[in-house]
Amino acid sequence: AFIDRDPTWFPLVLQFVRTGVSWLPREAEGRAAVFREAQYYSLEVLRQAAQPIREQVIVMGRSSSTKDFVCEIYDPAQQLWERMEVYVGNLCFLIPGDGCIFGISSRGSCLQVLPRNR
Repeated sequence: AFIDRDPTWFPLVLQFVRTGVSWLPREAEGRAAVFREAQYYSLEVLRQAAQPIREQVIVMGRSSSTKDFVCEIYDPAQQLWERMEVYVGNLCFLIPGDGCIFGISSRGSCLQVLPRNR
């Protein structure tokens, strides 16, 4: 079978199929192209990873009553604020990641605390 797809992105797709990991372009056009290729090849994990980057502003603090972290997340594309309370248990630090926030415990373990699956 002959597959007529963009040869620019085929090495990235092939690397993902072989190893389960691959790099993603930072620029919007490249991510959109990888997104389309992942849709074409039905590679759901790669498709999700290549979704457009959403810019957000996250303001965090601690609730004085519960000692949990409170996050205010602003989405400039939608011009909306969202408030989230994050139960952190024994987490000592919260670190921003690429589209998420990770928590580090006093024992050194790491887990993703935001976004939560809804």
